[in-house]
Amino acid sequence: MPVTRNFTFVGTNAYWLPYLNSDDDIRNTLANMSKSGINVVRTWAFNGANNCPVASLHFSSFNHIDVATVPDAGSWLLLIKDGNTIMNHGTNGIQRLDKIIAMAKQYNIYVYFSLTNNWSPFVNEPDSSLPRNFLCNHYGQYLILDLHLMLTGYYIGGMDVYVQEFGVKKTHDEFYTNIKIRKEFNKYLRFIVSRYANEPGIIAWELANDARCSSTLPSSGYCSTNIVTRWHAETAKFIRSIDPNHLITSGYHLFCRSRMIP
Repeated sequence: MPVTRNFTFVGTNAYWLPYLNSDDDIRNTLANMSKSGINVVRTWAFNGANNCPVASLHFSSFNHIDVATVPDAGSWLLLIKDGNTIMNHGTNGIQRLDKIIAMAKQYNIYVYFSLTNNWSPFVNEPDSSLPRNFLCNHYGQYLILDLHLMLTGYYIGGMDVYVQEFGVKKTHDEFYTNIKIRKEFNKYLRFIVSRYANEPGIIAWELANDARCSSTLPSSGYCSTNIVTRWHAETAKFIRSIDPNHLITSGYHLFCRSRMIP
């Protein structure tokens, strides 16, 4: 599946794809995409837990259902807890991404991996009926989602999980500036990116989904587009030092500066 210089594609977003309940569910989803002419799928290459595998939040059709027990330990790629991060090399961890790539290649579909997420809208309003970004970090808590999809229970992860664990003032933009957070996130990037640096089934890395100064956690008040843009530039440089082969994209949404800061 080599990408030529001129590559025309039809893409779709299926951030939940690695966490479908069975191989058949994943395969059927990819088969239907292929039949529709889709040849690039964007999905999440992050899934961080900070309470694995104890607490759970159960959502169904965007409504808060229960805070109770869960049927299994779910899927997670990274445990962020007790001042440390631990990577999951198991079948309910990084091997789920291996599976997505292998299956997508069978249908001539390239995978476009997003590496973290800005959003977490449900922490302070668990009964919100708004669908925007409902699958998000939620401080790493365990989610089971029923949206007419067969999903495993899984953890979401994202920027605010790092801030909750390693931040000093617990403001969202510490993700871009706090040295400890940057170090732990780069450790995770190395874990993911080095594994797939020579993988032809991946078309690109997305640095973050909708990166900006605030999320569920507020901004410090000192954050600016310059700070977020500089984080993009530095993170892209770090990824390029590991992976010389794949495109690197920002994933920003009308927020960063139009010119990168040197």
